[in-house]
Amino acid sequence: MRMIKMRLLVGLIAMAIGLLPALAAAADDYPQRPVRLLVGFGSGGPTDVIARIFQNQAADILGQPLVVENRPGSGGNIAAEMLAKAAPDGYTIMLGTPGQLAVNRYLYSSLNYDPATDFVPIAQVTSAMLNLVVPAESPFETLEDLLAYAAENPGDLAFGSAGNGSTMHIGGEMLNVMAGTDMLHVPYRGSAAANVDLLANRLDLMIDSQSTTVPHIRSGKLRLLAVTGGEPHQDFPDAPLIGDVVPGYELTTWLGFVAPAGTPQPILDRLYEVFAVVANDPKVQQQVRDIGSNLYLTDPEAFAAHLDSERERAEGVIREAGISLD
Repeated sequence: MRMIKMRLLVGLIAMAIGLLPALAAAADDYPQRPVRLLVGFGSGGPTDVIARIFQNQAADILGQPLVVENRPGSGGNIAAEMLAKAAPDGYTIMLGTPGQLAVNRYLYSSLNYDPATDFVPIAQVTSAMLNLVVPAESPFETLEDLLAYAAENPGDLAFGSAGNGSTMHIGGEMLNVMAGTDMLHVPYRGSAAANVDLLANRLDLMIDSQSTTVPHIRSGKLRLLAVTGGEPHQDFPDAPLIGDVVPGYELTTWLGFVAPAGTPQPILDRLYEVFAVVANDPKVQQQVRDIGSNLYLTDPEAFAAHLDSERERAEGVIREAGISLD
C-alpha cells in the first residue's frame, strides 16, 4: 500500500512538472482573445467609471480588448459569483470593491463564493475618502443639524447606497451606530441610480464616493456636509470631518483588480504590469483626480495584506452594528 501511495505521489508530481511548460507557454501567448472585466455595479457609478478609465489604455498594452461587463445586483455578489465560477485563465477578471472582497462575507449567512479563497489579488488601484452629501435644497446646512434632526425623528430620514453591503451602506450604518440615530437605508443597483433620487430630493442624504459626488458638488446640485477621512479633503479643505462631529468615525473606500484562484502566476504578473503602467500614466492620474478620486497602486502582496486587514475590520464593525442581510 505504501508503495502504491508513493507511485501515485510521484505520478502527480510528474504531471504537475509536465504542466509547467504549458502554463508558461499560455502566459507567453496571453492574451489571445478579449479579456472580460466584471463590474458589480451599474454604468456611471464609481466602480464603472474607474474601470472605463483603465479600459482603453490597458487594452492597447494587452493587444486585445478589455471588455467592461456590468453585472449589478446583490451588493456586487452577482459579479463576484461569476468570477468565482470563471475559468482561471486570465480571460475573466473583476474590479472589486470592499463589499465584494471584504464586507459581504459577514453580512450574508451564505454566499456562493469566498473572497478569501476564490480570488487572487492583482493590484489595488484606488483609495479615497467619501463625501456625506445632501441635495442643494435640503434644510440641513451642517452635519450637526442633520444628526440633531435624525436623533429627534427616528426613521424619518433616508440614506441611499450603491447596494446592500456597499461601502456607502456600511458608512451609513456606522453613522447610525456611532451617532445614535436611526436613519433608513435604501439600497440601489449602483451609486448612479441612487444619485438620481438624491438629486431629485427623494433621498435625504448619501455617503458616497468622490467620483460620483464631486461633479454635483461643484455644479451646486449637492451640498457637502462632511468627509469620511481622517484628514481634510485636498479639494474641499473647509469641509469638516465626520470624525470631528462623531468621534472615532473614519471610513475610506478602494478598488482593486482580482482574478479567479488558480490563475497562473505569469498571467497575474502580466496583468499587474499592465495596470501599473496605466496607473502611472499622468493622463490617467489626471482623469482620476478630475472625478475626485485618488490612484493608489499596490502590488499583489500589499493588496493581499490590505484585504486581510479590511476583512478583520469589517467583521468587527458589522458585529457591533448588528447588521445582517438575510
